Amino acid sequence: MNNLSLIVFRRSLVKVGLRLGLGLALGCALSTVYAGLSDFADSFSVRGELRMGLYSGSPTSVITNPATSEKVGVGYELGREFAKVLQLKYVPIIYPKNADVFYAAKQASIDLVFTNASPERAQVLQFSKPVVRIERGYLVSSLGPIQSVSQLDQPGIRVGVSVGSSSELELTHLLKNAVVVRTNSTASAIEMLRTGQLDAFSTNKGILFEMSDQWEHSKVLDEVLGYESIALGLPKSRVVDMDFVNNFVDELKRNGELSKIIKRAGLRGVAKDE
Repeated sequence: MNNLSLIVFRRSLVKVGLRLGLGLALGCALSTVYAGLSDFADSFSVRGELRMGLYSGSPTSVITNPATSEKVGVGYELGREFAKVLQLKYVPIIYPKNADVFYAAKQASIDLVFTNASPERAQVLQFSKPVVRIERGYLVSSLGPIQSVSQLDQPGIRVGVSVGSSSELELTHLLKNAVVVRTNSTASAIEMLRTGQLDAFSTNKGILFEMSDQWEHSKVLDEVLGYESIALGLPKSRVVDMDFVNNFVDELKRNGELSKIIKRAGLRGVAKDE
């Protein structure tokens, strides 16, 4: 058992001990830790592997480092670390968009996701405590007429969102006059902005800044539309102890590893109070 496994399970064991009383012998306690790890891993994946659902193009999920060609991303690394704790083989499964990840989670064909813990997704997924909060906003052309959020909600203005994203539902309620246009990928959204088919595109700023890097005439507006609380999610069909998952998150924050993961991913737009 690695150090992170021990720390996470010791914290879980304290909670169990407080429920059962503190008269457990040390040997019994250690047996509980090891048996608990085995039981949790077995309940998590009977295949001896952890299938992590990810989508390309977002530093909160997975991107490719252009300098090294290596995969990085907060979700990608969290899944890898969680697999180490459970002593399972790590199997990242990468989809074109987040909606595909959510569909796979509904079918229980993946074991773990890292996504916005929205009320709609919480009907299908059981979420950990928030791992990180990301600002939401808009990407526009720096050469276009839209240079502030106040100019957006007008007749004839076209605002793009990813199909199946949390932004899709939110913007259809928020925008009363502008037209919401659904896109299949961030790559297609950039092209639509470039060719004038879109006036703006909305999602979390972690993705928006990545998109902006790909087109010199784009700009992320300063205004904050809201926040996404990104968390680890497991299909509700999995019977697991969420205290264990939350202890895993707490330990990564406490030991500074989460900050290192965020830095390696190049994640921008993190809420100022994080």
